[in-house]
Amino acid sequence: MLELQKAKIQSGLRQVDIYAGLNVMVLLFELHRHARDQNKPPEELYFNPCKEFQTAEKLEKLDLERLLRIVGYSYWLYKGSSNESITRKFVESVGIFLSGVNLTDAKLHAVNLSGADLSYSDLSRADLSRADLRGANLCGVDLREADLRGADLRGAVLCKKFDLDPKEITKLQGIKLSDANLAGLDLSDLDLSGANLSGLDLRNFDLKGTNLSGADLSRVNLSGLDLSETNLIGAILKDANLGGVNLNGSDLSKVDLRNAVLDGKDFTGVNLCDANLSGLDFSKFDLSGINLSGANVSGANLSELDLTEYDLSNVDFRNATLNDTDFIGANLSGANLSGLDLHKFDLSDVDLRDAQLIDTDLSEAILSNANLANAQLMGANLSEAFLWNANLEGADLSNSDLSNAHLVGANLRYASLKKANLSGANLENAQCEETNWDSTIGLESAKNLPAECQVELNTPSSI
Repeated sequence: MLELQKAKIQSGLRQVDIYAGLNVMVLLFELHRHARDQNKPPEELYFNPCKEFQTAEKLEKLDLERLLRIVGYSYWLYKGSSNESITRKFVESVGIFLSGVNLTDAKLHAVNLSGADLSYSDLSRADLSRADLRGANLCGVDLREADLRGADLRGAVLCKKFDLDPKEITKLQGIKLSDANLAGLDLSDLDLSGANLSGLDLRNFDLKGTNLSGADLSRVNLSGLDLSETNLIGAILKDANLGGVNLNGSDLSKVDLRNAVLDGKDFTGVNLCDANLSGLDFSKFDLSGINLSGANVSGANLSELDLTEYDLSNVDFRNATLNDTDFIGANLSGANLSGLDLHKFDLSDVDLRDAQLIDTDLSEAILSNANLANAQLMGANLSEAFLWNANLEGADLSNSDLSNAHLVGANLRYASLKKANLSGANLENAQCEETNWDSTIGLESAKNLPAECQVELNTPSSI
């Protein structure tokens, strides 16, 4: 200190300590990077300012805010300066040595690293919420599962070109970016799978080739974008604005589109297999070639749609509006149509195997040649329904209303008609082997009751 004072250097002991500490940290960063570049074992020259190397015998010692405190120590180097200039000078003195460093799990919330060279660094799971990363070099950085909510990323460099060495590509899977400022970033071709982008306005971004599978895009504004080449499989698009988007041929399987804004009319070739579409209005949309198998359309409006011969297997239609919807020849196997009003619907040749039609109104519906094998029709209203040659083998029709139903040539083998009402029903040429007639109502007025049924029931013929 005496020598410093003789040289008229005014820095105090604390400043000298901080300078020395920063220099040691920079040296350790450099040694760590050298060991990594030489492919040395990670325990050799390992350095993370926030934790020690972990082995099976030695648990990590964590101090995840240590680097944030080190940045704060810069206050003593630049006393009297603003907070912004203090952190700015830290970046100027140390930022160039942050390339290739290991900062996994570090807590760096609200830190100013604008312009810093963080290339090839490991920031996975780091807390960078509200951090200033404007103009930072993020090429090759591992940001998987990092928290960048509210961060400012304007002008940051993200490397994503597929012709680059994989080490060059910025890793962003699972990153949290809700409320972040991404102005000026090129998001095309990036892998943002599993990322949280909720609430962002992405209208002016190019998302061609972007992988957003499993990403949280709830409340995101995507209006007017071309998403035909964007990977959105399993994405959460709840309450998102998709007005005017181009989704032609898109794979939206397993997406959550509840309450999303959809004012476009063209869904040609879109794959919505296993998607959650509950509550949406698809009336008058062009759904040519769409795949809805396994989708949840409960409460949705599908009025006036032509779904002839579509694959609608395992779709949940509960509480859906189906005014004038055409299902002729469709595959509705395993679908849930319970409680719906399908009065006078034409369901001829429809595959309804294993479908749930509990308490469904099918009165006067046309079900000729329909396959209802093993369907659940408990409590269904099938009065005056046309079931010519319908396959009801193994179906549960207990407590259903089949009064005046047309069951000519129907297959009722192994079906349960327990407590069902068959008053006035026509069973001409119906197949009734092993049918459960326990407490069936109205058989005395049923027409053309097959002989085998009369023998089994010991009931007088009504022919």
